[in-house]
This record gives sequence, C-alpha cells and structure tokens, in this order.
Amino acid sequence: MVKLTWRDAHFEFSSDDAAAPPADHLVQTVGWVVAATPLFVSIAAEQLPDGTWRAVTHIPRAAIVQSCSLAEDPGKDQDR
Repeated sequence: MVKLTWRDAHFEFSSDDAAAPPADHLVQTVGWVVAATPLFVSIAAEQLPDGTWRAVTHIPRAAIVQSCSLAEDPGKDQDR
C-alpha cells in the first residue's frame, strides 16, 4: 500500500485568467499498487473477493511529487 502525491492536470479555467498559469492541483491517492510501467503507476482502492481490483487510478510517473510506502501486499494481511 502506498500514498502518492501527484500533480493532477485538472484546474479551473476562465477567460479572465487565460494568461496566468494554473496553480498546482496536488492530489493524494492511497491504495495498493496493482500495476507499474515506465510511464504509469496504477493504484486500486478496493480488492474484490475474486482477487480483482476496482476503483483503479492510473497516475503518470512524471506527475508524482512524493511517494510513501504504507503497508505490505494485502494478501499478507491476516486480519480480514
């Protein structure tokens, strides 16, 4: 389980401030790493009884500002 802080591309745009760059929109996502490629890290919030994942967020590695490991693999958790 990890917590990633990353720059989301979402921002509010209005014609009044079209010349100004958007402020950072830092997002924190917590979950299990279910896939990792050279370009993306995929984090899931929920694991279903059949072992599949849902609520998966795909985060571009270039957008990640900070990474923090929180726990081991959910299959090792004996308190379920």
